[in-house]
Amino acid sequence: SPEIFIAAAAERTRNIRFGTGVTSIAYHNPLWVADRMVQLDHMTRGRVMLGVGPGSLPTDSAMIGLNPTDTRELLSENLEIIVRLLRGETVNAQTKTHKLIDAKLQLRPYSEALEIAVAAVASPTGPRLAGTYGLGLLSIGATLNADGFDALAHHWSVANERAEHFGQTIDRSKWRLVSMFHLAETEEKAREEVRYGIEFWFKYFQEVAAFPQMAVSGDTIEQMINFVTEAKVGVIGTAAQARAHIQRLVDQSGGFGSMLM
Repeated sequence: SPEIFIAAAAERTRNIRFGTGVTSIAYHNPLWVADRMVQLDHMTRGRVMLGVGPGSLPTDSAMIGLNPTDTRELLSENLEIIVRLLRGETVNAQTKTHKLIDAKLQLRPYSEALEIAVAAVASPTGPRLAGTYGLGLLSIGATLNADGFDALAHHWSVANERAEHFGQTIDRSKWRLVSMFHLAETEEKAREEVRYGIEFWFKYFQEVAAFPQMAVSGDTIEQMINFVTEAKVGVIGTAAQARAHIQRLVDQSGGFGSMLM
C-alpha cells in the first residue's frame, strides 16, 4: 500500500513531501483512511498529502460488488466523512459499504490542515468536491486525453463556483497537474532511454486500466514514443521541450501549483 512506502521513505528523508497518488476511498472504510493518514502525518511531521478518487478500474470495483455509480457516490460520502473526522468530529454514518458509530480519530492531525486533493480526469465531479470542501485538485487527465486538457480552465471555474457557494476558499497553489516526462541532454538520448519501460506503461492503460478517458495508442515501442510526443501526452526530450509543455498547460489552465511527473 502507499502508506507503507511513504512510511519507509519518510524515515530516510527530512524535507520532501509525500502523496498517496490517488487512494480509491470508495473501496475503503473512511475511518481507517483518515486514521492511517493522521498516523503518517505525525510520522512525517506534516509532510504527507492525501489524494482521493472513486477508483477507475472496473475489475477492482466488480470484485467487491460495486459499479461505477456506486463508487462515485461513495467518493462523495466517504470524503465528507474523512473531512469531518480530520476536523475532530465524532461521526455517525451509514454508507453502502460501512456503518460508523460514534467514530472518531485516535489522534488529531499533526498539520493544521492535512492536505487533501481530489482527482479529476474529464468530468467535473472532482472539481465540484474540491470546491465544496475547500480542497486541492489533482488533474490526472491534464495531458493524457484531449478532453482532460480542454477541461482544465472549466474545472477550476467549477471548483471556484462551488467554493463560493459553500463559503470555502480554494488555492491555485494546491492544484496539481499530472503529465509524463523523461528528460535527457538530447531528444535522441531521451527516446533511447525510454525504450526500456515505456511498453509496460502503455500496456497498463491499454489492457489493465482500459478506461476510455485515458486511451493511448501504439503497437510498437517506436509508435508508443511517437504517440507521447505527437499527442502532447508528455515530453520525451529536453528541458527546453519540457518548459514549452508546461507553459502550454499554464496558458490553458490560467495557472496551477505544481506538476506531478
